[in-house]
This record gives sequence, C-alpha cells and structure tokens, in this order.
Amino acid sequence: MARQVQALPIAGKYPKPIVHCTGRPETGKTQLAISFALWLAELTGKPKVYVWPTDGREHEYAQVVGTENTLAPNANPLDVSAVQDEVNKDLRNKVFDQVGFFSVDTVTHIYRQASLSNQLKGMTGQGSSGHALKAVTMMNVVTVVMAVNLPAFVITHVYDKSDHKNLENKEQRESISETEEARWKLAYNLKIETGKDAKGYYIIVRECRERPGLKPFKLRDPEGGMFRTMPERIMKALYEKEAPPEEPKGWKDFGREKPFPDTGEQFKQNAVREMMNFFIMVDGIRFYAFGDPAKRPTKKNGDQGVNGAPNYALNTYTKVAQAYSEEKGGKNLKLGELTERLKQATEERAQAAVQKYLTQKAEEAGEPIPPPVDEPDPAPVQAGLDGMPETNNGYGGGAL
Repeated sequence: MARQVQALPIAGKYPKPIVHCTGRPETGKTQLAISFALWLAELTGKPKVYVWPTDGREHEYAQVVGTENTLAPNANPLDVSAVQDEVNKDLRNKVFDQVGFFSVDTVTHIYRQASLSNQLKGMTGQGSSGHALKAVTMMNVVTVVMAVNLPAFVITHVYDKSDHKNLENKEQRESISETEEARWKLAYNLKIETGKDAKGYYIIVRECRERPGLKPFKLRDPEGGMFRTMPERIMKALYEKEAPPEEPKGWKDFGREKPFPDTGEQFKQNAVREMMNFFIMVDGIRFYAFGDPAKRPTKKNGDQGVNGAPNYALNTYTKVAQAYSEEKGGKNLKLGELTERLKQATEERAQAAVQKYLTQKAEEAGEPIPPPVDEPDPAPVQAGLDGMPETNNGYGGGAL
C-alpha cells in the first residue's frame, strides 16, 4: 500500500533552498553564500559548511564560519570525478552529519576546464564528443549536489558577450550554456542574481520552483550589510507573503511631478497610508514612523485597544500641510512639493525611532552611543497602499 510522504522543510518553515546564484564578478555571490551558511546554521543547528572551491575562496568561508566548521575536498577541485568519489566516501563515513550547507564556488571554472578539454580533443581528434564531455561533467556536478541532500548554493557568472562586427553591441551571457542551464532547472528550486549599482548591492530573485510564473523582484542590501539578512528576507518574501515589487511602490514615485493620479481628499488618504506604512529595517526589526500599523495595543483590562498609527500619521500630515500652505500664502500649492515634505517628516520620525533603539542597545552593552542615523535608505520591502488598519476616525478637512 502506498505511503504518505511528509514534507521536510528547513526548521519546519521553508523548503530546502537549492540555489543557483549568478551575477557579474565582484557582486557579492560568495558573501551571499556565506550568509546562507550562517542563517542555516542558526536555523538547523548544523554549523559546518562543505565548500567545493574552484575559485580558491574557501578561506573566506573559514574566516566567517570558523576553520573548524569549514570543510573542502582534498581532491583537485577541477577534477569532478575525483571530487565526486571523495564526497561519496565522506557520505558513507558520516562526515556530512554536522554539515548544514553545501557550496559550489564556482561552477564557472569547472565548465571552462571541460570546454578546454573539448578543444584539445577537437585538435587531436582523440576522445569522445566535446559536447558529450561537457554534458557529463555538468551532470556529475548536479549529481554531487543532489547526493549530499543538503541546502546548496551553486555559483556561476554573467559576462558581456560582444558582437565582433559591432563591439558596442554587448549582450549578457551566462558562464554555462543555455542547455546546461535548462538541465539544472531540474535540480535547483531558486535562481538568484546578485548585482551592484550606484546605490549599492542588491539581489534579484529570478525563479522559484514553488512559485511558478513568479515575476522577478529586487531586494537591496543595506550599506555594509554583507548580505547577512538577505537569506531570511528572500525566504520570507517567497514563502510567507506575496513577493515584493522591485522597489517600494509608494515612495518610489512619491513627490515626483504628479505623485498620484488623483488630488484632493483621495491624495490625502493615499499619502497618509504611505506615511503610516513606511519603516526602516535595522537588526531585522521594522521601525515605523508612527508605530506598527498592524499592532493593536492591549488595555489594562485585557481588551484590545485602537491602533493609533493612522491618527498619528494624519496629525503629521495636517501639520506639514498647514505649514506648507502658510509658507506659500495659500497660492501655487503643488502636491509634489508637499509630498517631499511629508516624506522628510516621516523619515525623520522613523530615524528617531531607530536612534532610540541603537542608543538603548549601546547603553545596555556598555558601548559608545552611536552617532545619529544619517538618512538611511528605506527598507526595500514595504507595505503598499492596501492593508491599512480599519479606524473609525475619518480624515476630514480639505485637500491640503
């Protein structure tokens, strides 16, 4: 009789991440892998990491997770068959019992080695088909990843490919072929791309097996964050709620020319919602400008109180709008200019909440009080205009 198969999610929360991570050189792929290792060690209680290091960067793992917790094969990392044999032996000897994460850093060099062998065989006329060799080599890599049966992180690269006839015409290409990429989709359940621009580092979640039809989305890393909070943010975005948009909807265009397609009272309601839902993320904690809009306080008698965030946001809106109107003498009032002032007032309140938290934390630890927060970027995952807590208080008043 058939049996029921029980799901075995990581720590009872998320599907086991088997990640294909790609991106241009120097965009933090190894740091993201290390962050996954740290996050999984805390979640599963297995502190060790096994690194297949073809890039010579296993020492970076050891520096963070500890030498005693970093394992790597003795075999030549570019000799896939030798590494496969060693991994199988280690599995039989229970070397992987305390390993919580497996990283292939990177497949790019393995694929290049196979391609070079193909060229030599083509020149000498000896050996099997070059394409067959690459296919077997890459399939063996996937077989090793699946054999260890652990959360895994497999790294490739993205490069520019040039049109030899027009050197200015550049397109992106993966460091492995499209054919191998298609085969790999049978193995991994997440594809992530790292990147860096003028604003800093970010990741793009490209695909998720458990979310078919997923629209890619971007999450930015805070300055100096080393992607340390990124694994949990990725998993929460994918499996605990709808994936966030590439940027916060409200603040992205808030205050530019015509911030919303409506004016008057409707603009006021939209603006208050955006102000109320704005937060800054620090140490995994959301610091809202006007208090958590989803939290209802409890009265002394145990009854549920009324969340004051909508009213606090409305009061700030009213003060800012009134000051702006008086400054302009009630003439030539522009919603874009008002919006920028609302943003500034909201962000200053959120920064004040962060500063209070950091000061208290420093005092408890006996450390120097940190300097004031200097306009940090807003957290990339924000609530939109929906989901505003119900309140019996109307907005009242005019447009401004």
